[in-house]
Amino acid sequence: MTQTIATSPTPWEDPIVTEVRRVRDRLFTEAGYDLETLCERIRKGEEAAGHSLVRRSPRSAGEMPEQTA
Repeated sequence: MTQTIATSPTPWEDPIVTEVRRVRDRLFTEAGYDLETLCERIRKGEEAAGHSLVRRSPRSAGEMPEQTA
C-alpha cells in the first residue's frame, strides 16, 4: 500500500522566520562572515546599550533543559 502526500505548489513562508533570516544574513555580511567579528560587534552593541542583549541563567555542567513530550 502506498500513500500519496499532498504538497502545495508553493511552500508557506512564515514572515517572522523570513525576517530573522534576512537580519541574520545582513549581520553576517556586515561582519564579513567571521564569527569572532560578529561576536565583537554584539559585545560593542551591548556596551553602547548599557545592558546585555542576551540573558541566560547559569546552569550546572550536567543540567539539561526540560523536555516535554
